[in-house]
Amino acid sequence: MKKMNLFAKLGIATTCVFGGIAPVMTAMTPIHANDGMNTVNFSVTQQYKTLITCCDTDVCFEPSDNARVYHTLPAGTVVQTEGVTNNGWYSVITTDPKNGGETSGYIRGTQLSDLYEGITFTTSVDHGFLALRSEKAFDDRNIVGKLYNGCKVESIGRDENGYILVKVVSVSKNTDKNLVGKTGYVNSNYLL
Repeated sequence: MKKMNLFAKLGIATTCVFGGIAPVMTAMTPIHANDGMNTVNFSVTQQYKTLITCCDTDVCFEPSDNARVYHTLPAGTVVQTEGVTNNGWYSVITTDPKNGGETSGYIRGTQLSDLYEGITFTTSVDHGFLALRSEKAFDDRNIVGKLYNGCKVESIGRDENGYILVKVVSVSKNTDKNLVGKTGYVNSNYLL
């Protein structure tokens, strides 16, 4: 299932950077949203992060307290952000907990946290492996292990520039069993 980037939905040009999507823009991009009930003008700045909901959190049509709510995510839900608005809301693509459909919407920034200690994630890659690294950087020389789909990792740190410090809890059938108990950094975009 391929997710549509929020910036593409809004008609902003994007380019591929190391397997991720980055908008081709250097400043904030003005947006005008109208859900039939409210109209909001705001700007979005690219900011890819993996965050977690601190409480039951509404996913809204637009970044406003008066906006229509798509659905509510329970506390502890991991979300991938695509940008942050000038009024403190994060643009996200989420999965509706009731029907499983994807929704592009907004979550108030005060309801999200980048603290992850003790949370177990599952690795999820389309092809190849997720590199377990000795440093928070994309470099073939710092790979200490290869995590394939289905490995369980426990966070022991916070998301820093797209990397999170983890301890390998269990491995899938194609992954080296000696990685269990090892720690390292992984790209947080490939964790569920």
